[in-house]
Amino acid sequence: MTRRLTLATLVLAIAALSGCAKKEREEDKRNLEGTIEAIDPSGGFVTVSTEIHGREVQADVKVTHDTEILIDGALAKLQDVRVGEKAVGVVKIIKEGDKREYVALRVSIDRAEPIVAPGARKETATQPSGGDGE
Repeated sequence: MTRRLTLATLVLAIAALSGCAKKEREEDKRNLEGTIEAIDPSGGFVTVSTEIHGREVQADVKVTHDTEILIDGALAKLQDVRVGEKAVGVVKIIKEGDKREYVALRVSIDRAEPIVAPGARKETATQPSGGDGE
């Protein structure tokens, strides 16, 4: 009897301790729209300001090698992103206790001007024509 009671107490204690030691981790995906405030290419982070419930907030968002970045519909890299640009995307929010981590899954930026590859010439759509066939 004493042995059963000791074994039962030990099982309950292990179950209780394992439940306490385990932090609850939740993941959620959300759309995020905001302005790029800062870029840390070496650390792989961007700081985005956005409005949530009528308040302006800033969030540090991790950009990984799996993050899809599109600028004017073309694949791009974090180094191509500029401070001040408006971005729309999907982030994964990882909640662990009171801590939240934001990881960019997809980012889309629309620019007014086209992207020109380094070293490429900018071509104009139409050239003024001379009247003598030049």
